[in-house]
Amino acid sequence: MEERTIGQFKLQSKLGAGGMGEVYLAHDTKLDRQVAIKLLPDAVRYDAVLRERFFQEARSASALNHPNVCTIYELGDQDPAQPYICMEFVDGETLETKLKGETPLSLEETCEIISQVAQALRTAFSSGIVHRDLKPANISITHDGIVKILDFGLAKRLTDQPAMDDATIEYNLTNTGGIMGTPNYMSPEQALGGDIDHRTDLFSLGVVFFEMLSGRRPFAGKSLGETINNIINSPPPSLAALNPNTNGALQAIVLRCLQKSPNDRYASPEELITDLEAYMRGDVTSARPQFISDGSPAESDVFISYSALDDQSLSGVEEGWISRFHRNLKVRLQQLAGREINVFRPNKTTAEQRLDESTIQDIPKVSSLLTIVSPPFANSDSCKQEVDSFVTGKANADSKVIKVVKMPVDSNSLDNDVLKRINDHNFFDQDERGRVLEYEESFGEDLKRRYYEKIYDVAYDLNKTLNTTDDDTLDLDIDAPKAFVAITTSDVRSEYESVCRELTERGYLVVPDKPLTLEALQLAEEIDSYLEHAELIVQIVGQNYGIVPEGAQQSVLELQSGSIRTLMESADSERQQFIWYSTTECEDDRQTGFIESFRSTDAARHQCELIEGPISLLKEAISQYLDSLNERSAELSEEPKGITQIYLICDSVDEDATEALEDHLFQSGIEVILPDFDSPQDEISEIHRQALTDCDAVLIYYGQVRKAWVDIKLRDTLKAAGYGRENPLTHVAVYIAPPTDKRKNRFKTHQAEIIQQPQGTFEVTDELTQFINKATT
Repeated sequence: MEERTIGQFKLQSKLGAGGMGEVYLAHDTKLDRQVAIKLLPDAVRYDAVLRERFFQEARSASALNHPNVCTIYELGDQDPAQPYICMEFVDGETLETKLKGETPLSLEETCEIISQVAQALRTAFSSGIVHRDLKPANISITHDGIVKILDFGLAKRLTDQPAMDDATIEYNLTNTGGIMGTPNYMSPEQALGGDIDHRTDLFSLGVVFFEMLSGRRPFAGKSLGETINNIINSPPPSLAALNPNTNGALQAIVLRCLQKSPNDRYASPEELITDLEAYMRGDVTSARPQFISDGSPAESDVFISYSALDDQSLSGVEEGWISRFHRNLKVRLQQLAGREINVFRPNKTTAEQRLDESTIQDIPKVSSLLTIVSPPFANSDSCKQEVDSFVTGKANADSKVIKVVKMPVDSNSLDNDVLKRINDHNFFDQDERGRVLEYEESFGEDLKRRYYEKIYDVAYDLNKTLNTTDDDTLDLDIDAPKAFVAITTSDVRSEYESVCRELTERGYLVVPDKPLTLEALQLAEEIDSYLEHAELIVQIVGQNYGIVPEGAQQSVLELQSGSIRTLMESADSERQQFIWYSTTECEDDRQTGFIESFRSTDAARHQCELIEGPISLLKEAISQYLDSLNERSAELSEEPKGITQIYLICDSVDEDATEALEDHLFQSGIEVILPDFDSPQDEISEIHRQALTDCDAVLIYYGQVRKAWVDIKLRDTLKAAGYGRENPLTHVAVYIAPPTDKRKNRFKTHQAEIIQQPQGTFEVTDELTQFINKATT
């Protein structure tokens, strides 16, 4: 570059440029040292506002005396109108440069860098200064590993410090409400133009933290608008999925930095430093956020039912398996839900301990019950008491029971019928010799990876219930379409779990959902029972032949294949089958023969797709098939509409009074569905749910009943989707009939239209005619 002198500084080369200036390497001729000189670009150096903001950077940074903040040496205004900042020259590279390859940094290096930045922010916090533009480009690392925060160009003082002149104070006031910062690293309050404080910098540091650990920005979108929307509304992706080396304690620290509400983040940089240092020491208990269950189940979303025996430490760390599960589940749930989730776990000290009566009575008030089943707990009195309390108390509310199986339990030995019927989330595997391998953070990388994958599966299952209002009662996934994914061998376990996870996310119930028996005759019966209702069949075949059950000559894998072949060759089978197999050569001749058998036999059927290669090919094939089913379903739904059906809901006391209304609806060409009053109660409830599923509109008759009865029926219309209804009920009305009273005269609702019958006999009103017209078009 052309030689240029600013005062005593000779500019030597351009180091970089940003929105607030250009930075040059320079030689200080008086003190004979290298410095960095920041200048305002020629195009804006006469702009009074930008000049003041430029000087604000120097004032903010010079107020901070810390080894992790770039030191300001001098502020000047060289004629003609050339303001400059002379600062420390940081000989190193920016964090942005280190992250160029989109490859995660090591956990040790990441935590060390974040810790140094947090220490600088601690000093800024004590000085009342917020950086507001923390990002990898503004974090530099020297060759000695010292971290320096650069560029306080958007920094803001939170209080009127004595050093601030009138111009600086006005700058702060006039910029309140302005959006400043770099989009990918903004906090939600910055993106919304709201008030900011030091917790804004902690959010931005959390974004940097996430990027260092995963190699990607958590909220990046395809456009500025999408990025801002993600920052404000979307949870970050799963850090465990992007980097399995991160454990629950580290993920929890990052997640706390990235909370949408400043109140949910660390209250100060000091708190973040404390947790980071504890994590770096290996102090799990200190490093993790405190997930102590306060209050009662009545204030919570999820209740964990468990045995104290299963919370004993298995690997030398202070935390037991249940405590660690609780902590990790809450982190993952909050990531999926994008909000605070309350997970209640009662304090238990002995295996025989039963909960007090007030806690038992509060259990039905949670949205979901999660029971952790193991041999010491499965048939215990406390397990039965807690599950029964939830199930019996949730008859008319949203509910879901999730079963986590920590160690193998024979379903047939379970005393509780509910636990027999619902799906298992197995946190264990069995190798070819039948040994049980429990999923655990500290039992090796493979079991650690599977542990976090299963945590995600449980959280995903729970989140579907927590984010769905007025869903069906006790959700046992009975009506979901079923996919039979054949139990496979340990060498392709990760591929198997990945496919099961994607099918679950597409709304399928994956079976077998429990470990298969290892006795040949019973095994055949189990396989056939699972296959009977399966609409989709998937087989994932690896190199290993697998376990041969007692009394059999073939492995579990090959026995399943035989049952599938018999089913698929039957005349009435319309199921689709996918078989994926590993391209690696098998060492076991039995497995080689098995693979050759389905290559020569099954592949010939038009309903069977044989796939060899990466597992992604199988996922793509399944996805395309399911998309085609959805397209066909959409085409069928576009068929011409038949006769309109209106469900006229009334109580038995008003049955006679509704006859005139019923006749008018029928004469208008409408099929009227009426309630049943004579069948047993369970049949009446089933008919009611089916009517809500089938009808085109609902008319609730408000005659001699109380307002509370009407409110219940209105809530039932919101539950129609949970009963299997494909489209929301858009036409709902309350028909107010005699006798009149004050409550009826003042009746209002946002959930339905109001049709008022005149006093005396039935009359056709404009409101009723309009409702019928809307229902029939």
